[in-house]
Amino acid sequence: MRIAALDIGDTRTGVALADARGRIATPFAVFETRELISSGTKLRQFIDDYEIEHFVVGLPLSLSGEEGSQARHVRALAAKIFKACNYSADDDACLEEERVTFYDERLSSVAAKQALAEHELSEREMRGKVDKIAAALFLQSYLDAHNA
Repeated sequence: MRIAALDIGDTRTGVALADARGRIATPFAVFETRELISSGTKLRQFIDDYEIEHFVVGLPLSLSGEEGSQARHVRALAAKIFKACNYSADDDACLEEERVTFYDERLSSVAAKQALAEHELSEREMRGKVDKIAAALFLQSYLDAHNA
């Protein structure tokens, strides 16, 4: 089963991909969120090309681990994205545990920015890269937890 991750933001969505054995996450791409919602073509192509069977979507929980308004917003965006690319036929795609898992992504963007800052990249150079690296970080955490 090939697994991918989405770090969904209002502007950009970072994408990461697990290797075929489900052991190593790699940053893959950054897509415009509006484009994913309005036309599912890019994501559908990605799903078909890499035979994606499962998505891990980063859920921005509060520091106490609870879902707030931002987590609900990400769930709603995910439902729209999956519906646009026909990954799910209804708006309840988020509830289909066998196809989509929401996973705690607290501080993944902060860690991604720190990693890029170590390479002395400016904020402008980091733009876009942060999203796919954050997706890879929480996907790796998910893979490690499920392969343990």
